[in-house]
Amino acid sequence: MKHISAYTDLQSYWTKKFAWTPTRSDISDQFIWLTNYWEYAITMDMNGAVPRKGDAWRMIYTREEYILKKLTNNE
Repeated sequence: MKHISAYTDLQSYWTKKFAWTPTRSDISDQFIWLTNYWEYAITMDMNGAVPRKGDAWRMIYTREEYILKKLTNNE
């Protein structure tokens, strides 16, 4: 019997949001406020594991961090 990762792939999505209240970036630990930021949500990882609390693992990126991640194609 094959492992579940043989049938699944990393399932994730990006969401653009606006920071009405101060929000802290998970990468650089700086505050984001009154500007757009990006949220990266992973619903299933490469091993087929799903999050136990909530519907996804979420990471918050500033605009510059998001652009750098997309340019380096580092997903």
